[in-house]
Amino acid sequence: MKKHLFSALAACVLLYACGPEQEGGAPSFRFEVVPDPSFGNLPGLHSFAIGEGNGEWLLLGGRTNGFHGFSDQQNFPVRRANMQVYAYNISTHLIDSLSVDSLPSVLKWQFRSTNMQHVQVGNYLYISGGYGATINGTDTTYMTFPVFTRIDVPAMLVAIHSHNYTAFRKALVYDQHPVVQATGGEMFRMPNGEFYMVLGHNFSGRYTASDAVQIYLDSVRVFTITETDTSVKINTNSFRYYSDNLHDSLTQFRRRDLVVAPYVSEPGTKFGVAVYGGVFTYTSTISNNGDPFTHPIYIPASASDNYLLDTSFTQVSNIYSAPSLAMYSLLHNTMFTSIFGGLGDTVKPGGDNAAFTTRISTLARNYQTNSTSVIYNRDTLPDYVGAEGLFVPAGSLPWLPVEGLRILDYDLLPAGKTLVGRIYGGILSKGPGWDPPQNPTWPSNRVYSVYITKTTGPSAAKK
Repeated sequence: MKKHLFSALAACVLLYACGPEQEGGAPSFRFEVVPDPSFGNLPGLHSFAIGEGNGEWLLLGGRTNGFHGFSDQQNFPVRRANMQVYAYNISTHLIDSLSVDSLPSVLKWQFRSTNMQHVQVGNYLYISGGYGATINGTDTTYMTFPVFTRIDVPAMLVAIHSHNYTAFRKALVYDQHPVVQATGGEMFRMPNGEFYMVLGHNFSGRYTASDAVQIYLDSVRVFTITETDTSVKINTNSFRYYSDNLHDSLTQFRRRDLVVAPYVSEPGTKFGVAVYGGVFTYTSTISNNGDPFTHPIYIPASASDNYLLDTSFTQVSNIYSAPSLAMYSLLHNTMFTSIFGGLGDTVKPGGDNAAFTTRISTLARNYQTNSTSVIYNRDTLPDYVGAEGLFVPAGSLPWLPVEGLRILDYDLLPAGKTLVGRIYGGILSKGPGWDPPQNPTWPSNRVYSVYITKTTGPSAAKK
């Protein structure tokens, strides 16, 4: 694919509201994130996958310890992998679970892995890859799995509640191919049925071992599948990709542990996914990581369009995998991507860019002016949380009718305060650092309700 750069565009930083000035007033909103103590009985998880069905959450994969650290050879100990699949009722707050040990071997290990890519379309939850151990009771053998699995979410929820292991296994079908061998990326399905495997890497070996091998995808891999009620198959003749085709030391696509969110630029015709932040720029070793990436990449849903790298905008916060919400305003011709917490409070080249943050930032791309700005929410998160957590949207909202891409129609949101979703899981810290015992970290079992208060008023001053 050809490499396209936005022409020199003025990036600005705005506080609490969005600009530039438009006739009738610019959109103005703020978020309030509050703990919801009614959500009890949940496990503490981060880097997991989630499905939704019949008023319940399906939870699988991920880790039950905090930040992995860098100091020893057991950063992802087998005993702290999540070995259950949970069914959680968000109304009654009751929870059931089944062990993954009854699954076929390849699925058992994938379901114990961390940082699987996942996306739900209709009743089906698709998961791919993930990094984890492959031998019981040992911390010596690790890999990234070349497995693509489809889960019938309602069927699996019923199987868990009835403790029916036969039905549990029947709710799953899978295929294997190196094209999906990735971890730390994101996965989407476009309206035309194509799956986008967005960046990530293929890691084998213990995380800090001298003989570990790490290969970044350096691309967005695109493929289709053929599926029936009882099977799924990756179509090898459908492969294509987006990349700048530069060396690993130069490419802007060498990213993992990032935020990827859907976007719309022309309603009904132009969609895609936007790549924000991510780590790491090239270094010669695994342990000596480089700086994060700060320029967004926009990947179109159409094979006839080229991707866009926005070098005019520099993202300086919320650069690590974190909960996000996508909203579009046709009235103001602006796409809003809000990121809640994670890591990266202020990016400084060569500095310590991995501090946990409580910031809530919204990246606003205005298509009328072809400029991107950042909005920092007046209030911050109540805790240092968000890294490797997930945003679960509220169902009864005006979502754009685009299958596979969850984008909120901002113009149809009522004025005043509205629940737009919940944040669950992720790494919870007492402060921006993670060095125990001063700053221990945990997998969060907390749920935070996310409210948006929408008003209309003049734009805030630029800073």
